[in-house]
Amino acid sequence: MSELSRRDLLRKASTGLAAAGTASLTLRADAQPTEASGALPDFGKPTAPFVQSTVVAQPALAPPGSWAATEDNILGPYFRKGAPYRAKITPPFEPGMVMVVRGRVWGYDTKKPLEGVTLDIWQANTHGRYDNDDPANPPAPGVFANRARLITDETGYYEYETVHPGRYKN
Repeated sequence: MSELSRRDLLRKASTGLAAAGTASLTLRADAQPTEASGALPDFGKPTAPFVQSTVVAQPALAPPGSWAATEDNILGPYFRKGAPYRAKITPPFEPGMVMVVRGRVWGYDTKKPLEGVTLDIWQANTHGRYDNDDPANPPAPGVFANRARLITDETGYYEYETVHPGRYKN
């Protein structure tokens, strides 16, 4: 059995998907919208590595006729320009429960996947801290902990590895 790199495996898979006709991939008409970020529940802290036992009731969604695009959010005080393009957000040996986040970006008006969209990601570490939230100890220029940018593929797909972020501190 030959060993494929992850990149080769993804290339082969995307070639096979294109041959299968996914170039015309379209979001189902009854697909649910993304919840507003202000309404997302607090999932709490996992009790054991790789175990998520919290069950959260989903809020009732408005009927499709009243759906709107995901609301704009401010950049916030912790945004930093110039994050590198990479699929692993955390620095090597970052403590915390490792997780993979993946999804697709769809056009609100067309219901088709959006290719080439840049996602700018910044998140807190497992202790709820950002790399630049302490003015007395700013990060060195060019050092971007828990930050990255990604570009969606031809099917709007993205994926990155990170750690479960901790709760914000008051």
